[in-house]
Amino acid sequence: MKHSRIFLTFILILLLINVLFFVSWYLLDVQGKVKNLIEQEAGKALKGQMKIGNLSISERQIFAQNIQFTSTDGTFKFTVNNARCRYNLLKFVFSGFKIRNILDKVEVDGAEVSYSYPPLIKKPKKKLVIPDLCPYFNQATVNNARFILALDYPLKMGTEGTLSIREQFDHISLNIVNTDVSTFKLTAQSKKDGTIRANGVLDKG
Repeated sequence: MKHSRIFLTFILILLLINVLFFVSWYLLDVQGKVKNLIEQEAGKALKGQMKIGNLSISERQIFAQNIQFTSTDGTFKFTVNNARCRYNLLKFVFSGFKIRNILDKVEVDGAEVSYSYPPLIKKPKKKLVIPDLCPYFNQATVNNARFILALDYPLKMGTEGTLSIREQFDHISLNIVNTDVSTFKLTAQSKKDGTIRANGVLDKG
């Protein structure tokens, strides 16, 4: 009987938290403030400006639509039709607030990424470091994506000019599963109907 009362009290507390959350979320426009905060912090982290058309947050997922980002120098841009992050707050709390236990699955649909290499900007060479993805989520999928690449190199031999290279990859599909390592599968189609397939394992980045 004692255990039943404790369990009932626990359930009532959770219900009260949910009620308070949704009341404050809609009546006090917490949703708009959270959206602005995400735009600002993501923009700072990526060194550019981010805009989110619509953001919806529930007790189990974050759903964002019409995401746009442009880097400060204009060389890197991306748009996303919609993105969904599924999470488990209870698992996160009872695990001792470990980041790995909050995000279960990340789904991105309809992304378009473009990168333009400016010929006049010389940047110091840096070692390519792939971040360790394992601590952040269990699974991530990207579907119906496109990548547009524009490279411009100044010609230093013979006639002055610029060598321009343009490439586009469509129907990009990426699946990442995190356990002790990150396993990924990538497929894409080039502009000339070539097919790219890649499978791999990332161990600590």
